[in-house]
Parts: sequence; C-alpha cells; structure tokens
Amino acid sequence: MRYRGVLFDLDGTLLYTLGDLTSATNRVLGLLSFPPRSEEEIMGMIGDGFEPLIRRAVPAGAEIPDFPAASDEFRRFYLEHMTDTTRPYEGIVHLLGRLAASGCVAGVVSNKFDEASKALVEKYFGNLIGYTVGVHGGNTRKPSPVMIFEAMEYFGLEKEETIYIGDSPSDLITAGNAGISFAAAAWGYRSREVLCAAGAEYVFGSPRELEAYLFGGENGAE
Repeated sequence: MRYRGVLFDLDGTLLYTLGDLTSATNRVLGLLSFPPRSEEEIMGMIGDGFEPLIRRAVPAGAEIPDFPAASDEFRRFYLEHMTDTTRPYEGIVHLLGRLAASGCVAGVVSNKFDEASKALVEKYFGNLIGYTVGVHGGNTRKPSPVMIFEAMEYFGLEKEETIYIGDSPSDLITAGNAGISFAAAAWGYRSREVLCAAGAEYVFGSPRELEAYLFGGENGAE
C-alpha cells in the first residue's frame, strides 16, 4: 500500500447520488414555482453542499423569498428519498474491502450535510468506512482543510501517509490546502478533461484503476 489512510469524497466518488439530489432540488424549485432542472444541469452544480446547489438551481437573477424554509424542505425531502436511486459505483465496495484487509484506514470527508453523509455511509459501506464527517455546525466546507484534518486526527494519520480521493477541482484544492496527496475520480461528476485542466496529477477512470494505483501499480494514471 502506498498510504496508511485513504480519505474519500462521497457524492460522485463513492456513491452515484445524482438522481436523488436532482429530485430534492426539483422539489424545492417546484414549491418556489421555478422550472425543474435536468440531471445533467444538476451534475454541474454539485460539490459545495446543498445550500449552494439550491442557489445555483434557481433561474439566473431570481430571488428566493425564504431561503431558510427552502433549505429545510430540501433537507427534509432528501433525508426521506436519498436512497431511492443512489448506489455505490461499481468496484467501490471491492476496493474498500481490500483496503480494510490490508490494514489501511478509510474515511469520508464530504460537503454533504453531516446527518445524510453518516447515514449513507452506514447504509452502503458499514464498517468498511471508519470515520465520516460532513458539514455541520461550525466546521468549514471544502476547500477548507478543516474536515480533512478532523479525519486525520481521528485516525492518527500524518500528511505523508494520507491521500484524498475526489471528483472535482474543489477536492484537488482541498487536498492541496491540507498538504496531502490527491487522486481524481474521473468516473464521477467531472470529466477527465476538467480534472486534468485543474492540475490533477493522477486521474483514474474507474475504481479498479484507482485500486491498482493504491496497491502499487500505475495503471490509469494521467
């Protein structure tokens, strides 16, 4: 193993969540009498948490008359429907199992709100993930490294033995701000071209390619 600790983003990295995020967003848009968004449109808006997602989804220049109420409705609806179509990406459970068998610790650091992050990780991955942190209370969204440091402290990890895996330029910046290695998941919500243009050194097209790299191979790296 190249690293003792592997930290993952959640949406677009471990889990395909696009359908359920689109449904929750369109629920709020409908209540506000705004037109719905397609999954393709929502895909480009994901990554900074649900409140920025709502703001990006409303028509340009439109005002949200009661943003706290809209946020509360998104959270309520999403918690009820967040497993309707969500699923792990093919090869992720195998990768996590191999990491666990090797003695490597695995955690999740997500801009999804903490309650949903923990519930989804528990449902789909159980004890294969040792620690999960999402946005809550006073912690700071990525690209701040605060949540990365929280997970590293929990596991007792040093920077040189930790890598962060994510699917967005923001994740790359987060890893840089934390001073740790980064690998990009091009199977998620951002293309290989976008990730390479952002400066990602290692970009992988599937969890299997990432697995080969983590366990000593170079397959899939750009």
